Amino acid sequence: MVLCENYSIGEYKIAHAFNRDFIRIFFQDITYGRLFKSREEANYTHGKKHAFSVIKFIDEDFMIYNETEGKHYYEMFLDYPEVTNATIHWIQETHPCEDTNNTGYVPLDFTVEMFRGIALSSQKSYAFLDGIPNTDEWWYCVGAMKYHKDLVPGPVVSTNYIGVTSVALWLRINNMSLLQKLPFIRIIRTKALCSQRIDHTIVRLFIIGVLTRK
Repeated sequence: MVLCENYSIGEYKIAHAFNRDFIRIFFQDITYGRLFKSREEANYTHGKKHAFSVIKFIDEDFMIYNETEGKHYYEMFLDYPEVTNATIHWIQETHPCEDTNNTGYVPLDFTVEMFRGIALSSQKSYAFLDGIPNTDEWWYCVGAMKYHKDLVPGPVVSTNYIGVTSVALWLRINNMSLLQKLPFIRIIRTKALCSQRIDHTIVRLFIIGVLTRK
């Protein structure tokens, strides 16, 4: 899929997609053999050229509130740069790291099969998270620790099980101030430089500084 208004803040990337704003919270590229060594590393890693994860720091403050239903949920999408016909945009109530199952899963924009939201993988030595929870399958893998035929198990499209070399997980944000909860980011000041659309409202774009690890 094509991301518009994609820009970087240090290791972080922000994108406007599906008329919403998202931050990339996970990325893995195995082109150069970058498998994760453990679930802990897949949960949080930085400073690596072909791997990045801050899933560990995502909490309920990042959930979106639906006034009509009176519920909070996480809104996410999976991005496979090499697969142009795979759109996977959904909401779920359960945090991805909470269990091997999830609740409140609802597809939003979809062109794939079998996907049921992201949860802890039952294949503990193969994957951190996957998109077919509570089964022996590990397609839609997020955080691969093993290869599947030299690739990472990706999406299922038109009954085709597609292996990929890279995958990114994006999380919707509706308040830029939440970014300061992530490592190495702090808000310096709130004087507006320009405007940005978030939830169809013009708001101030915070000046954000990326801190260097000491």
